[in-house]
Amino acid sequence: MVPQHSVIMPPLKVSVLLPTYRQPELLTLTLRDLNVQRYPRDAWELVLIDDGSRDSSATAALLTFSQDHRIVVKRFPTGGAYRHASLLNELARLADPASDVYVHVEDVRVRPDFLAQHAKWHYEEERFLVTGPMCEGPAETFEPSACGRWRLMEMSRVSSRAYRCCFQAVFAKSMSYPRPLLETLTNGREIAGPFDELMVGWGYHETEFAFRAECAGAVCVYDTDCGVYHPAHNARDELQYRGIDRGKIQAEEGHKNAQYLCRKHGLADLPDWRVGSPLASPPLDHEVV
Repeated sequence: MVPQHSVIMPPLKVSVLLPTYRQPELLTLTLRDLNVQRYPRDAWELVLIDDGSRDSSATAALLTFSQDHRIVVKRFPTGGAYRHASLLNELARLADPASDVYVHVEDVRVRPDFLAQHAKWHYEEERFLVTGPMCEGPAETFEPSACGRWRLMEMSRVSSRAYRCCFQAVFAKSMSYPRPLLETLTNGREIAGPFDELMVGWGYHETEFAFRAECAGAVCVYDTDCGVYHPAHNARDELQYRGIDRGKIQAEEGHKNAQYLCRKHGLADLPDWRVGSPLASPPLDHEVV
């Protein structure tokens, strides 16, 4: 099941998909982290969508980014309404169709080996949908035990770097999948793209995507080396500067989407978070500049 590389393979072509909305300081840090990735510079591109920011935050942040990569930037004027599935679909449409792997990030910090850690899973024909810990809190950390989802998945009982997980554990802050899987989930669908735009504004879009990926034969992987750090949101600042009441969105739209997901796929309820069997993590062959 797990790819074992006997020879050094050429690097996979990676498209990094990044939506943003009115947070130039954090976007600058995310771009800075991407700019120092230990992955071949000619083997990846950045596709960024500014979700209707009413300022020049994305443009200003991009001035700090290296021009050695292919960069695609688009303004998507939803006004920050969190039509998240539409954003994800547009990012996939803008990506290089020759890319081998699609990696999602959002408002997070990533380690210098982030792209290499994701790419290592996608060299074989078997299809993996890869995610990782999202650590939050006042101090920057990539330690998996600092991630609340680590506790939800009860990983303290096993010792491994990677685990088979359920679709419920997959989040777009750190998510990757191969192009054949994207094509499978796009072709012949009744929806506008790989992500279901019938879901309401925000929440569970990638969970529903992961459920269909699992039904299509993909293995959902939780890799502790694919973790990100997500700075904690200040609810007061978000409401004042970005017009986002995150608590209300989570309570209303997340719940509606969970119900929709269950109705659409005939599920009695979403599964628990518990981790499945440990997986042997593939070797990191491509940590080169």
